[in-house]
Amino acid sequence: MNESIIVRETTETDAPAVVDLAALTWPHIARSRTEAIIELDPWRDRQAAFGAFAGGRLVSYARFHFRPVRVGAAVVNLGGVADVVTHPDFRRRGLARRVLQAGIASMKSAGLPASLLFTANPGVYRGLGWRTFHGISGVVDLSGMPRLGRGRTRITREHVLRLPPALEGVYESGCASHPISQVRPVAYWRDWPKWMLNEPNGQTVEHFASVAWRGASPCAYGLASRSAIIELCCLPGEQDAMLDVFDHLVEASRADRAVGAVRLDLPYDHAVAAALAPCATFSTATLGMVLVLDLKAMLHALQPALAERAEGIRHDRIRIHSPAGSATVTINDGEVSIGDSQEPCAATLTGTAFSSLLLGFGSVRALHDAGEVDADPRALELLDALFPCRNAHYWAIDRF
Repeated sequence: MNESIIVRETTETDAPAVVDLAALTWPHIARSRTEAIIELDPWRDRQAAFGAFAGGRLVSYARFHFRPVRVGAAVVNLGGVADVVTHPDFRRRGLARRVLQAGIASMKSAGLPASLLFTANPGVYRGLGWRTFHGISGVVDLSGMPRLGRGRTRITREHVLRLPPALEGVYESGCASHPISQVRPVAYWRDWPKWMLNEPNGQTVEHFASVAWRGASPCAYGLASRSAIIELCCLPGEQDAMLDVFDHLVEASRADRAVGAVRLDLPYDHAVAAALAPCATFSTATLGMVLVLDLKAMLHALQPALAERAEGIRHDRIRIHSPAGSATVTINDGEVSIGDSQEPCAATLTGTAFSSLLLGFGSVRALHDAGEVDADPRALELLDALFPCRNAHYWAIDRF
C-alpha cells in the first residue's frame, strides 16, 4: 500500500470507475441507480467531483453540487456534498479528507459562500470546519402507531414516474410561506423520479407517492422509499391533509413492505414530527452540517433578507469574526451594507458555531450562552431581528 496518491477532478471517462467503487462499497444499491444519479442529476451542469487515485485506480471519491437556496428575500448559492466513498482497502489513510479539501477549494473558487451536507458520520466533516445545525431524520417504530390525521382527505397512491405536474405548485406554494427552501429547476420535476428512484430494469416498485386532493387539485403529498418517508409537503393551511398523507404512507409501509420501523427524513420541527412527538420515539439518523466558506460573500448574498429584517432599525453595527473571514454589517435607516468598518459595534460574533445562525438554524441567545456571541442585551435583540431562528420544513435532504 505504498502507491502514490493523486487527487484530481474526475471526468466523464471516470464514470465507470465511480460506479464500480460505489457498487463495492454500497452493494445494496443497484448499479443502474448509481448510473442514473450521475447521468440524470437535474443540477448536473452545476457540480464538480474529485477522486483520489492510487496507481491510476480510483480509491476515494466525492461529488459537490452547487444549488440555490431561498433564505427569506435572498437566494444563496450553496455547495452540497454527496457520494463520499472510499475503497475498503484504502480507509483510515486520510483520503476522504484530501478529496473533501479539494472540493472545498473548488467551491471557494466557484464563489460559493457556504456548504451544507447531511450525514450520519460527522467526524471527518467536523474536522474540516463543518458545524452541526440540526438533527434531521430519525427511525420511527411503527408498532402501535396511532393515526395522526382525521381521515377526512381523499388520498390516492401514485406511481413516482406519473406524479401529477401540480405537485410542483404544492412544493413552491408551501415553500413560499417558509423562510428556508431549496430552489428547484424545472428539470428537477421532469427528471427526479428517474434520477433518484431508478432501480434495476428501470423499475421503481420500491417507491411511491401519496397525494391528498381538494377537488381536482392536490393539496399535499408525501414520497416514500422502501423504508423511509423522504418528503412531506402541503399548501399553506393544509397541515391536516399532510397528516392524512403521513397516515397513508405508514399504512402502506406496514401492508406492502411488512416493515416495523421507518426512517423519517424530516426536521424535528416539521409539523408531522411535532405531531409524532407525544406518541413516538425516534433517534437521530442524520445530522445537517454547515460550513461558511467566505463570510463576506455569505453576508452579501443574504443582504436582501437582512434588509427586509432591518426595516425600522435606525442605526447599528455588528462585527463578525470567523475562520472564513471578518466583516461588518452596518444598518442606517433600514439600509444594510457589508464592509470592513473598524468603528465601535453593538455586537461582535466570534468562533465557528455562529455559521448556523447565518441561515437561521441557530438561536443567537443560545450562542451567547455558549460564549460564541459577545453582545449587550440590546444587541441581542438586534441580532435576533437580523438572524431569526427558523425551521427548515422543506429541505429535501436526500437530494441536496
